Amino acid sequence: MAIHRILALVGAALLVVGSVLPWMSLGTIVGPVAVRGIAGPGQYTILIGGILLLVAVLWKGRPAKLYSLAGLVLALVALLITGYNAITTTIFAADPPLGTLYARVGLGIYTVIIGSVVAAFGLSRRVAVAEPGAPDISIDTTDVADEEADAPV
Repeated sequence: MAIHRILALVGAALLVVGSVLPWMSLGTIVGPVAVRGIAGPGQYTILIGGILLLVAVLWKGRPAKLYSLAGLVLALVALLITGYNAITTTIFAADPPLGTLYARVGLGIYTVIIGSVVAAFGLSRRVAVAEPGAPDISIDTTDVADEEADAPV
């Protein structure tokens, strides 16, 4: 198994696992409360991670560049969702509301961010690396005017 596929699988698994872990920990006068990612935007990241994981596991042939590009976009969307939530949670933690003793960013956000980066890196390698034995589908960008200028008169 190629390293880029392993990275995509590990990243997708981290997306799924991190989505159900706590994204925020609150200390209240009643006791600590963990807010899990699945209770909010983690629903989207678990869906993205599940799609990436299922397609990567069930794919029988060589992965197409179309899957890699779509997967790369999905991994980056998960990164944006989680990054936004990390920033808003950090702002919330800086000034917790009345009745809250403390607020911290949970392990789930960090896990999803790492998973998104790992999956994106694995999928971007798959897009950039040409498969051995694959036909050359590069586009000829030679200008017709250049060909006419080189032609004998």
